[in-house]
Amino acid sequence: MTEREREDPTVVYAEFRAFLNDMAGAQTHAEPAVDRYVSWLQEMVSNTPPNPDNPDPTIFVGVGDPNLSTTRTYQEWKVSQLREKGSFTKRWIGQQWIAGVFAGWEEEYRPRLARAFGCPASALRHEALGDLRLMRNDVVHHRGVASESNTGQCRLLRWFVTGEAISVKGEHVAEFMQSIPTTLSPS
Repeated sequence: MTEREREDPTVVYAEFRAFLNDMAGAQTHAEPAVDRYVSWLQEMVSNTPPNPDNPDPTIFVGVGDPNLSTTRTYQEWKVSQLREKGSFTKRWIGQQWIAGVFAGWEEEYRPRLARAFGCPASALRHEALGDLRLMRNDVVHHRGVASESNTGQCRLLRWFVTGEAISVKGEHVAEFMQSIPTTLSPS
């Protein structure tokens, strides 16, 4: 690639910052949406006359009219599980934020920046992104539970202790976003 064909690193980094902004917004807006959805489901169920033959009904999610045999159900939860499953959903969304941010960095923006700077990708580092890599390994390989060998090795983002479920909160996203520099250059 010639000097003339290279992307402007300032433009690529601005795109990366916009990506981070969008990912932070998606994670931030998802958490209260899950709470509202679970509350709505619970209210809907509480307004339905109880069935003594089925005190803990199942809520099904699917495609099609639920009264027809052609409906394709793809998810179900018992009413008694709604709060627990809502907490699981928020935890899962946060874990996907970790995986998505790191994948965006590693698979798109880091290689583009490396080409733009004319350096190897390994020359572009930031502790917060390295810490996300470690947490991502626990999300993917340890069912979202912090391990000593991954999340326990984080240097900047010391959010979770070994054995704890990785559950990203708004303050974690804010800390991460504030740690990302306004500019980046090879080390």
